Amino acid sequence: MMGFGDVLSYPHNIFLEILAEGGVIGLLLFLLAVSIGLWHLFSNRAVSVFSDPVRLTVLLMFVNTFMNAQFSGDLSANRLLWCTIGLMAVGLRRDLSPSR
Repeated sequence: MMGFGDVLSYPHNIFLEILAEGGVIGLLLFLLAVSIGLWHLFSNRAVSVFSDPVRLTVLLMFVNTFMNAQFSGDLSANRLLWCTIGLMAVGLRRDLSPSR
């Protein structure tokens, strides 16, 4: 009604957006989640990420959604990024289970 249209004033960068909404603590928590996910993804020395198709798929999903998050609207629109971080962190921990 005011003629402004539907324009979001969010920065189109995931780091700037997290800094704007969560501050330094939010950015540190985001970096902690990403680093834990990458550590779990690359932690198995027996199987390389590039030789295991499941690990490679999760890594490529993360790279794709992370690059998309650099140009998208707001944090809630990046649900797939949060899902891939979760997949990296806990979805691939099946390697630690004892074999039967």
